[in-house]
Amino acid sequence: MSCPFMESCPAYASMVAGRSDSHLAWAFCRTIYRDCSRYKTLMAGEAVPADMMPTGELGSARVRKRAKTSR
Repeated sequence: MSCPFMESCPAYASMVAGRSDSHLAWAFCRTIYRDCSRYKTLMAGEAVPADMMPTGELGSARVRKRAKTSR
């Protein structure tokens, strides 16, 4: 079963469009969505940061990590 928020989720759209994170989209959005940090945050009634990934990592942190590993 897929995440009920998948179609309106900016992280899903970003992962599918970027292709590099499409494995995360498949894993979290289509199968284990109950483990998704975005899903858990929404279900708790809290605001979800726009750049939060399913792992809970914020997009800005991911960019910094990639920059460090490419040096």
